[in-house]
Amino acid sequence: MKTALYARHSIDQKIQKTSMSSQISEGEIMAFKNKLFIDERYLDPKVSARSNSRYQRPELHRLLSDIQAGIVQNVIVSRRCRLARNLTEHLEIYDIFRKYKVRVIFSEESEPPMIYSEEGEILEAIFGAKNELEGDKIVEGIKAGKRAKAKKGRNPGGRTPYGYRLIKTDDKEEAGKMRKEEEEIAIVQAMFNVFLEYDFQSFADYVKYLKSQKIISQDWSDSRIRGMFGTQYYNGYLSYEDVHIAVPYLQVFEDEVWKEIQEKYAAYSTGRTNTKHQVTFLLKDKVTCSLCGKMMESKKYIYKDVEGLYVCKQHGVRIRKNEMESKYLLAARDFLRDELPHQFEKLFSKYVAEKTSDLENRLFQLEFDLSTIGSSLITQTRHYMLDKSNQNIDKLKKIKHRHYLKQEDISCIKAEIERFKGMVKYSSSPLLKAAEFALESRLSEYSEDELIQFLLSLSMKIKANSTIIKIEWSHDLNKYTEVEI
Repeated sequence: MKTALYARHSIDQKIQKTSMSSQISEGEIMAFKNKLFIDERYLDPKVSARSNSRYQRPELHRLLSDIQAGIVQNVIVSRRCRLARNLTEHLEIYDIFRKYKVRVIFSEESEPPMIYSEEGEILEAIFGAKNELEGDKIVEGIKAGKRAKAKKGRNPGGRTPYGYRLIKTDDKEEAGKMRKEEEEIAIVQAMFNVFLEYDFQSFADYVKYLKSQKIISQDWSDSRIRGMFGTQYYNGYLSYEDVHIAVPYLQVFEDEVWKEIQEKYAAYSTGRTNTKHQVTFLLKDKVTCSLCGKMMESKKYIYKDVEGLYVCKQHGVRIRKNEMESKYLLAARDFLRDELPHQFEKLFSKYVAEKTSDLENRLFQLEFDLSTIGSSLITQTRHYMLDKSNQNIDKLKKIKHRHYLKQEDISCIKAEIERFKGMVKYSSSPLLKAAEFALESRLSEYSEDELIQFLLSLSMKIKANSTIIKIEWSHDLNKYTEVEI
């Protein structure tokens, strides 16, 4: 019977620590040491064991089929994690190896041998769980690396947007940054200028017009062009998860023009209503009708440049969401600048400290919960070893899923804590102008800006009618601002 070598890597060999070539060469050395000849190689390049089941990895599936057919007796592999990154699959592969008495030889000498016994089965469950958790950490590490690149204004990964090229250089400070490709940028400008200048019955008609005028080639798809409307590089910003940073050297359109593009595109994308379009009302449950004193309702209403309304049905008051919120934020900024120059440090630092303390308490509870779930995972794994019923498999999967979700929650909370700690730079009076600039540059995306969330916390009461918004500031009942709509 044959001796087989199995190797797998998840990503490009240039950045993969355990490359395909090193796995093969180390496997050949191990075969020589054991006086074996490798009859066949089973290689799965660029295939993730975390994202793909054993049935979706063609060469592993073929290897296991050959083992079950009695063709393969010896398997040489670098480490267990090359076979599986999932506890359940790891144990399924172990069962096949055990049933057909396959001799497994690890070319990584530090990898413990595979033993076919009750004790060995328990050890394999532990190794399988360890490899699964290690896979989760690898993914988190990759995400953290991408976030770090984004914070430095570098491309976090993925396809480079149309109109840009990665800068090829040995300079570590410049590596990963992008530059404009002027010929393509000219096409981008022409595309968006046409979009603003003309009105089309549908987005498809817009795409047809671009092709008819030979602005773009015939093979461009609607989805590709729609994707370009979400490319924030054109507006001079780089975004990745919670990171949003200005990259002015990549900007193609000024803020006002880009805002106009987005508003017009929203009309094509959503029509009058769209249940999938998320609308966040910053002043929800904070605005009362000045005529009756009742809380104004927030109504989602998407049409052209209108995204939502604040409504008092009794008096027929309807105020556009964007107008109400932008007026409030501008008033809050002016109030902060004019009335609180000496109190900003105290108020803002207190706000950040309270938020950070709350998040750290939540993190402590989540980590305690994770520890409890981890104990349950070990206990259920032992139950599964004794009774491999479908019921126990389902229980094990549910616990693993809970464990994964809790890890995700912990990662999010840690990122939130780091963001709030970073906000301390705004907490000293000399940097008040910087805070104002940050606010102004982010008005179009204020729902995610924690500095603006602080501005929202300044008001105690907001009263409105069709012509006037009256804001009473929470720190001093004698101070209020009236803004015309």
